[in-house]
Amino acid sequence: MIRGAILLALCATASTATCTDFDFLAGNWKSVGKEDQATARTVRMHDGCLIEEKWHFEKNGKKLFDSLMLRSWDANAKRWMLAYADDNGRWQIYEGRHERGTWSFYRERLDNGKPIVVRITWTPNPKGYVQTIEKSEDRGVTWKQTERIHHEPL
Repeated sequence: MIRGAILLALCATASTATCTDFDFLAGNWKSVGKEDQATARTVRMHDGCLIEEKWHFEKNGKKLFDSLMLRSWDANAKRWMLAYADDNGRWQIYEGRHERGTWSFYRERLDNGKPIVVRITWTPNPKGYVQTIEKSEDRGVTWKQTERIHHEPL
């Protein structure tokens, strides 16, 4: 209840156009072309200013983990934010940046003790959407693609 009220307040001044940026994510999805499989139920809330994604990951029919993502428009900062948590105890916050005509989400973290920046982008296509994950070891000067995941409707 409190979470919804806070997020609704953040969206109160967002334009309708901004809150439709991720409408393409709404629905039920499956990842394709990967050894481990994922399915998701994604719901638009608060006129699209909040998107809830519930994911289930498995490999060879055995559960790997379940996760929850909340993507919300921050009206004061005029940007999207993303929070991720899963049942393996991982908690991550990503900051959205509008660049190259799309929204990308960034997070700094350690990788084997070295600081890296992670960038994730979701791009719609005729079959669903593609999630591209990249990392930079030089604070964003150069990027290496680590995953490209295709998602199709269930």
